[in-house]
Amino acid sequence: MRTQPVSTQKDRSQKKPIPKRKTVCISLWVKPVVKRELQRIATAEGLSISVTGATLLAQALANHIDTEHAGLIQPVIEKSLRKEMRSYRTRIAVLLVYSAFSAEQTRSIVTNILGRQPGITPDTLTTILDSSKQAAKRKIANKTPELEDIIAEVEKWLHEPEQKGTGA
Repeated sequence: MRTQPVSTQKDRSQKKPIPKRKTVCISLWVKPVVKRELQRIATAEGLSISVTGATLLAQALANHIDTEHAGLIQPVIEKSLRKEMRSYRTRIAVLLVYSAFSAEQTRSIVTNILGRQPGITPDTLTTILDSSKQAAKRKIANKTPELEDIIAEVEKWLHEPEQKGTGA
């Protein structure tokens, strides 16, 4: 059996009919078990087989489209994260290089000045340098109150949008 086309005869009235919904006919051949299940769902919901079938088909198509797009979401998110992390890494690298350079330069100057002081022997200099190294190791993990403001400023700087052409 084939579905019959909708009548195309025009009414003779002066008013044009206003269609209540814009739908088109589609015919599908399904297995009898599918038809019975569709009829069961339609009866349970108090709907026609046509409305029930159209709703189920629309849901299946929406799920299919979602599945197709789901594969695109992950690369878009990863690309965005890479971009943000690249900016963050650049800022951290600048901060680390600046800090390491300044610390090493200061250490060299202080060691040189300390070694030239009267009464400082090489053994005394080594002892002072070793004890300062141990103190630095102890203090490096401590978050002291006087550093909290500086840490907050660095965090603020790291969260700012990257500006082209500016240096630290």
